[in-house]
Amino acid sequence: MDRNDIRRWDSVAQRYADWLSGADGPDGKEVTEMVTSAVLEVIGDVSGSRVLDLGCGEGHLARTLARMGAVVDGVDGSAGMIAIARRASAGLAVAFRQSDIRTVLPYPERNFDVAVYNMVLMDVDQVADVVRQAERVLKENGRFVFSITHPCFSAHILGRQESSGEQQGCRPRRRYTVPVRWTKNPFGGMAPSATVTHYHRPIGYHVRAVLAAGLAICVFVETSMPEPSAHPDLHRFYLTAHSLIIAARK
Repeated sequence: MDRNDIRRWDSVAQRYADWLSGADGPDGKEVTEMVTSAVLEVIGDVSGSRVLDLGCGEGHLARTLARMGAVVDGVDGSAGMIAIARRASAGLAVAFRQSDIRTVLPYPERNFDVAVYNMVLMDVDQVADVVRQAERVLKENGRFVFSITHPCFSAHILGRQESSGEQQGCRPRRRYTVPVRWTKNPFGGMAPSATVTHYHRPIGYHVRAVLAAGLAICVFVETSMPEPSAHPDLHRFYLTAHSLIIAARK
């Protein structure tokens, strides 16, 4: 994620917040609720914990964690996202800060019980560096959690194949093992388009980054739509998987 990408996120901040919440149609909310519920289940009990939400966007996960009893810090490079997050989080135990998560995080070592990158790492160029930063600010035995678009089934890798039956088939259209930088619509093709940078990497790339930071992987979850979606772009995630969630301990 370079400065140009941060500016692009600024330009779509309110539209993205509306898409996530369902104000701009039900599809974004459907995806958000599926991923968020899985991430929260992996994170577990946060009552009384200090949680760092990295790449927090408009703050929907941070607010949920605060309502669960956590004291939350949210960090994002986009000023537009942070402004929305602050307006929507009045009265909650959440502090938001604009900062580039690829650089040294503005927090001391061993400061948080949980650090989470929720649907973020596929949008940054140096995964190993940002994972090391999360490890630095975690307390001993702290929990590290990240979710990403599932590398095996992302729009860049997997396309739909029309079939005569009730369900559509899926077929690869790119080589999965080759990391690549590409551009995407952050609304998943379901709303007016915008362009941001996305990075496809195989699962092993992310696992190696976590292990290199000295973290011990303890949870591996793949999410799937619980029932077929009415929208064809989401229906394929009933047949495959939408996101990958990995948790580790320091």
